[in-house]
Amino acid sequence: MILYLVRHTKVSLELGVCYGQTDVDVADTFISELSVILQQLSEIEFSALFSSPLLRCKKLAEKIPFNGDIIYDERLKELDFGSWELKKWDEIYRQKESKKWFDNYLQVSCPNGESYDDLL
Repeated sequence: MILYLVRHTKVSLELGVCYGQTDVDVADTFISELSVILQQLSEIEFSALFSSPLLRCKKLAEKIPFNGDIIYDERLKELDFGSWELKKWDEIYRQKESKKWFDNYLQVSCPNGESYDDLL
């Protein structure tokens, strides 16, 4: 079995903003980015297609040529950044409590969010 992982396109947020499970839409560049992705996937026949149910992933998944139902799975959502969702990374980095997370994000949870171990 070959597994292909495709990341969503740019989102409609300014650069440097933390978003994880916040359901943000795709950027205005979606169509041009989609074209590149579809070209890269053009020779692949998928036997299954899984996607996060978040809008940015769903929009992309629905454009990938596939003869079947897309399987939307909550477990494919991005990390829950909790209280940091939609805050600027620069602002987060300056917070005292963020040092613990940046030093050990695998096991330390974001405030009111999750760690990467939780995500796994």
